[in-house]
Amino acid sequence: MKKLLVVLLALATVAAFGAVNFSGRLDVTPSLSYDASIFDLTTSIGASAYLNVDASNESTTTGFYVTFASYLQSITNSTTTFPITLDYDTYVWQKLYSSESLNVTLKAGLLSRGWSYVTGSYFSWIVTPPYFLFENLTPAVAVDMDIANGDVSDNLALYVYSPTSTTADLDIYNNFSFGFLNVGLMAQGVFSAVSGGTFGFPEIGGSVSADLAEALNIENATLNAFAYLSVDPAATDLSTMLSDYLVGVDFGYDKLSGSLAFAKGNMLGIGVQTKILSPVTLGADVVWSDLTDVTNFGLDAYASWKTEILNHRISVKYASDTVTLAWRMRVYF
Repeated sequence: MKKLLVVLLALATVAAFGAVNFSGRLDVTPSLSYDASIFDLTTSIGASAYLNVDASNESTTTGFYVTFASYLQSITNSTTTFPITLDYDTYVWQKLYSSESLNVTLKAGLLSRGWSYVTGSYFSWIVTPPYFLFENLTPAVAVDMDIANGDVSDNLALYVYSPTSTTADLDIYNNFSFGFLNVGLMAQGVFSAVSGGTFGFPEIGGSVSADLAEALNIENATLNAFAYLSVDPAATDLSTMLSDYLVGVDFGYDKLSGSLAFAKGNMLGIGVQTKILSPVTLGADVVWSDLTDVTNFGLDAYASWKTEILNHRISVKYASDTVTLAWRMRVYF
């Protein structure tokens, strides 16, 4: 009887949606940490799970997207629960217009815009690298326009949302790509900047990235430069007007790849990895939290490989007088 119900539910889902895609990952990470400053040894098991559901009708004119997340830093002998959270984009959508060169989509739900923890492509995040964060994640209604013409593409999105129960605000996001160049711009809180009878400027975030290997016709190599910044026009002096920035480069040749990044606060990070022992990938990162104190750094080294459906990564990390040995096991689905 249960099998019949499952079959009927699957048939009903297929009838209601033209396409339903499920994807996600599950991480389990046992770890052992030793704090040399207090001679303390601790063990833990971290776990996290993410499930993405992307569905549309048969003609792909309407649909929805949702991400369920659950994460726990440590599992002990006590009874433990895994709270389900919605910390990511979750929305319904409808195409208002569609052609070869222009697509206009209406979205409503929990929508993110901007840049969330962006950094170089080859940092492992075992030690937190320099990163850039300029994001707004709120319930909103958005009109999203995608324009394409040959090598030129542009995405313009307008987000209307309510910071409070009595106010409305507007975010504008635009991303332009041409050949090897990509430029992004976001204005956050446009209505707030001009409210109260005064005219001001909203907070501004921007990004520029360039595929220099393509631009310079360098074959069999990776060379991508990037820069991100955010500006607060309401700041009282120039030193605080530039609220955040990140500059860096991803590089690679043959079986060696790496990232170099520098962020506000004199934070510098270098990450490298190699596939010279393929199928095992070896890597390491070093991050200085503030270059004015070169003794304040974090360091990690790791080896990763795949066994059937399991992705393994064994790592050792040193930061703040603490050494941590961890074994992450990850499954994608």
